[in-house]
Amino acid sequence: MAAEAAEYVQSFRWCAGVSESYVAFAIPPVFGVFLVRIEPLEGADPWLWILLGDIPPAYIHWEPGFTGNPASAIDGYIGAMTDWVDAVEAGESVDHLIPVNAAAEREFAAKLRTRLAFLDEHVLGPVRGDLSGPEERRP
Repeated sequence: MAAEAAEYVQSFRWCAGVSESYVAFAIPPVFGVFLVRIEPLEGADPWLWILLGDIPPAYIHWEPGFTGNPASAIDGYIGAMTDWVDAVEAGESVDHLIPVNAAAEREFAAKLRTRLAFLDEHVLGPVRGDLSGPEERRP
């Protein structure tokens, strides 16, 4: 999956290569989260989260304090993909949303919604407390 993450991010014109890659979370081959450092072109951020598996692959910008841990990257992924699913189901344009490597069709959106619900409950659920700082954590 790490090789797949590197291949995915290197497919973008703003990435000249991957110089570092770390497994943050993985359930091979179903789901994986990788923190990668790229050789950026065109002003791209050097650090990115790559999420892939039995889901559409995507990258999330790494930002300390905002997406500084795997839980926040997963949460960001779920939010961005849910926006895409909602737009498809409403018959709206997805041009301004996260790119998804599938046609914007209701059938695919329904399947993706199911996968997102699984990620939210079974992957993000147990680490949801990591989404906030220590002083903000809920019991």
